[in-house]
Amino acid sequence: MNSAKAVVHHQFQVHGMAGLRVADASIMPRIPGDNSNAPTIMIAEQAADMIKAASDYQTAAVPKIT
Repeated sequence: MNSAKAVVHHQFQVHGMAGLRVADASIMPRIPGDNSNAPTIMIAEQAADMIKAASDYQTAAVPKIT
């Protein structure tokens, strides 16, 4: 697939939109002929790993919901 025509780049970030990522079946270059559940789950897991690696999520303060 021509990466110039892709909506997202290799880290699921949307071209031209700062801070926006897409991690669902819509980023697949071709529609699969069979069940799309497993590939979609793998896309989501890969995106989550990239986001966690790019952020300091372990030391970030998490606000408590009261």
